[in-house]
Amino acid sequence: MKQIQNLNVIYQHSACQFLIGAKKKEDFPNNNTLEFAFVGRSNVGKSTLINTLFNSQSIARTSKNPGCTQQINFFSINNEMFRIVDLPGYGYADASKQFIAEWQNLIWYYLNNRENLRQTFLLIDARRGIMVTDEEFIYAMNLNNLKFYVVISKIDKISKDQVKELTEKILEMRKRYRSMYNIITTVSSKKKIGIESFRGVIIQMLRK
Repeated sequence: MKQIQNLNVIYQHSACQFLIGAKKKEDFPNNNTLEFAFVGRSNVGKSTLINTLFNSQSIARTSKNPGCTQQINFFSINNEMFRIVDLPGYGYADASKQFIAEWQNLIWYYLNNRENLRQTFLLIDARRGIMVTDEEFIYAMNLNNLKFYVVISKIDKISKDQVKELTEKILEMRKRYRSMYNIITTVSSKKKIGIESFRGVIIQMLRK
């Protein structure tokens, strides 16, 4: 792995370059670079968080309509120091059942087979908490022994007490789902709360 530089150098708009949008496994780039995948319900804020991490409004495509991301988008960070991978959302999406099934199958192929996947970040919308589709996804991750790290997004939309309550509830779930990482990060892309901390989490995982 390339030497880790100052965070201010890594997390800049110019350091993040779109690599490829994969619609089938053959489109995946080489597996020589560590990857961090972002997954969650449709409209949970994955693409917005990626943009915020890299001080941009346009690196990852965002939309108010669920199901905007319909392929696996790979982003190269700082000349392949690592990659960010934006996975299509699960749950409701504004697309045909056939297309939804295809990209959901692609998600699971990626998660189960990608050797260079360092960590999967599962985003949970603070306003909605753990929904049925979230727990179904968590159950499947655990069943497949796939490690994941929970990130609660949009925390500016609820009170600090509610954030604490939701965090404790999710940590309690770890008794049933051992694939869940035992630390939870809380962020707000809009208010840029917890963004520096989350940047540090990724760097720490690179160092392991």
